Amino acid sequence: MRRELITAIEQDGLNNRIVNMLFIVHNENIDLQEAIKKSAAEYLNTDEGLLAYSGNGNSFKWEDFWKSVSNEICRKYGFEKDTVSISRETEVDSKEELVSEKDLVFSEEKLERLKEELFDNGIEAMEEFCGCGIPEHYEKDSIDNMMDEIASQMSVKELLQFYEKYFLSGEKRKRRLIQDIGIAQRLTPKSSTFEVNYLVGEQAGWYACRNDGSGSKVLSIYSDKPLLTQMEAETYGMDVEAILEELNVPHQIKNQNCLNSGNYSQMLSVYPNKHLNTRIETYGVDVDSQMDELNIPQKVMSQIRLNSGNESEPDWIPVDTGLFPRDNENVQITYLGIYDRTPYCDGIAYRKSGKWYWALDDSDIVVPITAWKQNCKAYKETEADKAWVPVNTGLFPEEQEAVQVTYLGYNDHKPHCDAFAFLENGKWYWSLDEGDVKVPIIAWKQTGEAYEGKI
Repeated sequence: MRRELITAIEQDGLNNRIVNMLFIVHNENIDLQEAIKKSAAEYLNTDEGLLAYSGNGNSFKWEDFWKSVSNEICRKYGFEKDTVSISRETEVDSKEELVSEKDLVFSEEKLERLKEELFDNGIEAMEEFCGCGIPEHYEKDSIDNMMDEIASQMSVKELLQFYEKYFLSGEKRKRRLIQDIGIAQRLTPKSSTFEVNYLVGEQAGWYACRNDGSGSKVLSIYSDKPLLTQMEAETYGMDVEAILEELNVPHQIKNQNCLNSGNYSQMLSVYPNKHLNTRIETYGVDVDSQMDELNIPQKVMSQIRLNSGNESEPDWIPVDTGLFPRDNENVQITYLGIYDRTPYCDGIAYRKSGKWYWALDDSDIVVPITAWKQNCKAYKETEADKAWVPVNTGLFPEEQEAVQVTYLGYNDHKPHCDAFAFLENGKWYWSLDEGDVKVPIIAWKQTGEAYEGKI
């Protein structure tokens, strides 16, 4: 391991501008400059990186790298940013470009996102992409195949232009932010006030938080990651404070040094907001004008309300609200039985590109899903959790009763809780396919009530 200093020098006549960047390099054989360029290329192909690159006139230099690329990406290439001692110094030209168009790739994931947005924007957007008219008799699958064929003939640059126009636009990101706020709001315990707070630090951004009167904490049941990063807000030119004011959402700026403890007693400054001590209720509040301005469907907003339970048991979110979990996020679902059309909630699933899949085996879901809610945390022997019943207590569910289980992964031996199972004659079986459970089950909990709302 070594610590290496890179000095980026920009010469402008008689004046020099110097940027010092200190790195920890974890392997002596690593060429740091090449590793930095690889990490910059990976960042370039994220949505945030693509916006930064195009917003900077298709340019990404040393100072851009130092400001933008996180250590999470850097560590993949054997180094990270640091501020300690130095064992090697390197001078580079600060105007040197670290990435170019040849580093841009257009992944299958980006294509699926783009097609989903094109479908959402209607026939004109799809015809613009295809460069021709689409026959009226074409079904969605035929149009999808047509767009795949057109995409295969396009350059990466052309595809990214459509991607930026339809997926990375500021309005699109604003709508997603407001939908995410709505989901987080519903997961807020009844005893707390929902807030969206700006936290400074390595992951600076706007976080979903709850305030129980003793202080503000990140709403971890929703996510420990920001609803919107500072980089996104700057890239999209979003006035987050104005959006939160329009939604009557309390918001503050706090010190993120307390992020792990979850208690933000050290406040740097507070935005003036007369709603700081009020609950956010959309029922009975005149939000029509704000929602029209922000382009948010009223059907979505009418369903955004605080839950009536506690933090460990969030409310069901009906799918007809238009609110969905993030892609690849495991959630508990209520679905209708294929024969009896009765609601069941003994399954964990995830969405990807608009389709639902069972978490246990990644197979397509062919039954109607009516609602979903955040999955709980797996049982850990070192943490007290009254919801889980450890199997070492000798207590077990009734025979053939489907229950949620915490099991140890076959390869990683870590606790997972993305499946339901039942006991029969002392043996565990998966609820999804009645197959034998071949991994250790360490705890179980009852499934709760299925969503019984309007179908």
